[in-house]
Amino acid sequence: MISTKLAVQVKPPALPQAPDTYTRRFQDQYSNVLRLFFNLLDNAINSVVSSDSGGAALFFPHAVNYSETNQAALATDTAYVVSFPLQFDNVIPEGVVINNTVTTVKFPGMYEIEAHLQYFSSNSASKEVTVWIRINDVDVPYSAQRITVAKSGYGQLAFTTHMPMLADDELKIMWATDNTNVSLQSLPPSAPYPGIPSALLNIEHASNILI
Repeated sequence: MISTKLAVQVKPPALPQAPDTYTRRFQDQYSNVLRLFFNLLDNAINSVVSSDSGGAALFFPHAVNYSETNQAALATDTAYVVSFPLQFDNVIPEGVVINNTVTTVKFPGMYEIEAHLQYFSSNSASKEVTVWIRINDVDVPYSAQRITVAKSGYGQLAFTTHMPMLADDELKIMWATDNTNVSLQSLPPSAPYPGIPSALLNIEHASNILI
């Protein structure tokens, strides 16, 4: 796995205190401290910008979680929080905490939010499914997505968006339907494919600029 932090940590140099009168020995010592510092800084920067993988050592707060359980709507036209209780084993979250239904960010900035919901319709009656974003228990205006399901079987409701968030903001993915015969369903592993989650959430810090 690629490290998300620089191997070389750059710190300000401890410059020697100047004597009252000029001495060449002090000047040489002063220049040598600066030379070592700039060499360290140069190596640290080049380890990022000169990498074939381009920015692989940069730190981007992120998390990816999913659910392997079914999530039902017990009533029509009612808001339900989507649950993402499980973390992928090969993903080490940094600066973002997904605690089942609540996602908390530790740094302010613009975040990319990607959600995938697998729904199952048990009949062919027309039904609508709507998903939207709620931050700090307030619905984000015009953040909703809606699809119409007019047949039985499985389908995907997926969206990607960007949202400004402050440190310690809490995000929830909400959903509702006008027909309880549709639910979010997971499928267990079955050769030749792995398990299919009922819901998957990927969130990553995209920029420290909020607007």
